[in-house]
Amino acid sequence: MDVFLMIRRRKTKIFTDRKESSTVFELKSIVEGILKRPPDEQWLYQDDQLLDDSKTLGECGFTSQTICNLPTSSNLILTITL
Repeated sequence: MDVFLMIRRRKTKIFTDRKESSTVFELKSIVEGILKRPPDEQWLYQDDQLLDDSKTLGECGFTSQTICNLPTSSNLILTITL
């Protein structure tokens, strides 16, 4: 099933949908295409919990049954490289 997600970073909001079987790393790859930041410079959090790259979205609690008609929200933190 598809999971609809909203990823927030400051004033930027990214809306996307992925399968429950997609990994967090695959989601970060989508974000990379938009923000031009590689997955190793991204940290995705859900309820103050850092999401593990190897886990599926379903394993992290993102399911199509979680919230009807509302996107699930995650926060994104990027590293700053100088």
